[in-house]
Amino acid sequence: MPSDTILGVMPTTTARKRAASGAKRPGISRIDQESTRTHGFFARFGYARDKSGTWRPKHRAFFGDASHGSKKKALAAAEAWLGKIERAEKRGGAKPAAKKAAKKK
Repeated sequence: MPSDTILGVMPTTTARKRAASGAKRPGISRIDQESTRTHGFFARFGYARDKSGTWRPKHRAFFGDASHGSKKKALAAAEAWLGKIERAEKRGGAKPAAKKAAKKK
């Protein structure tokens, strides 16, 4: 295959892609979109079909650099969240318990 093709310059393994984003595990992607000033990590886990038949992530979350204080802290939060979701799925497929707001009468 010629090296001047687009495939010749692209990373060929997922390990290289993860190393470039800073993530240590699959399921975490780096987002740096200057046009919308969006910088952070997007985490996904588990896939399921929706009503239209399209495969979508069952669990997903965004961890912004600004809201977590730095790239390193955002990545740590994404990895912690992903571990929490993986453990919850192994226990029985339920999402981790969310705090519910008390209803006013």
